[in-house]
Amino acid sequence: MTKHSVKVSILILLGLFIIGCRTLSPVYNVESATIMPASGTEVGMDNIKTAITQAGSRLGWTMKPAGDGHLVATLFVRQHMAQVDIKFDSKSYSIQYNDSQNLQYNDGDGSIHPNYNKWVQRLQRNIDARLATL
Repeated sequence: MTKHSVKVSILILLGLFIIGCRTLSPVYNVESATIMPASGTEVGMDNIKTAITQAGSRLGWTMKPAGDGHLVATLFVRQHMAQVDIKFDSKSYSIQYNDSQNLQYNDGDGSIHPNYNKWVQRLQRNIDARLATL
């Protein structure tokens, strides 16, 4: 092996190592997102619950009622699991981290694998789009 090919091999290995070492991100939570229906009038709680449930289900989230204005949403992706609490009233909703598996959640600093945040942000976008049709 020449010196050049050794250097190239080392650079390739270093690049693969860096790609494999994803940094953790702060947990993304949604705090009191405003519900803005197309009608411009206040929408009933049942309609909001249905809209949130449909938005999440379309993305593979399992939505389970956990009381008035409260859903627990769970997503399984390969060997990973993410679970959030979705709390809502007639004016706003929130999405809060609840639990996870195989996402490197660190309770000490509230960090998690960046894919979790992507999934929650996608859920939020779908909820907003669905609520806007009411």
